[in-house]
Amino acid sequence: MLSPVSMASVSRVHFGDNALDRQGAYAKAPEETAAAPADEKSSSSTGKKVAIGAGIVLAVLATLVGLTRGNILKPLEEAALKEAKWYSPSKWGHYLAKAGDAIAKYTWDPIARLFGKKGAEAASGAAEGAKAAEEAATSIIA
Repeated sequence: MLSPVSMASVSRVHFGDNALDRQGAYAKAPEETAAAPADEKSSSSTGKKVAIGAGIVLAVLATLVGLTRGNILKPLEEAALKEAKWYSPSKWGHYLAKAGDAIAKYTWDPIARLFGKKGAEAASGAAEGAKAAEEAATSIIA
């Protein structure tokens, strides 16, 4: 029987002259190595992440102060606080109101005092508006 494969050498199998010039079926194509430009620097995004995180924290704190100053979050009395379970929304609201008061004491109040009467009027106007919105929401629900 004749075979198309010639065994000219013991260590190699030859498939003809043209077969050595082409790549194999599963061979990777040679990659062209292009040098990266030296003036491009990879920038770190750490500063962006810190700025986004700080913005989120400030937004949460401002919302907490606004809800507290708008009388939407109210602290409970001692008797009601003792009766409330730990998972009660009113108890969570109590602690959030306390935190909002503490934050507002050092942030919102000094800024409002800087503007004098106008700042106090704006703060009371915002509180009245928030109270009216709360009353409207409770009347819709009830």
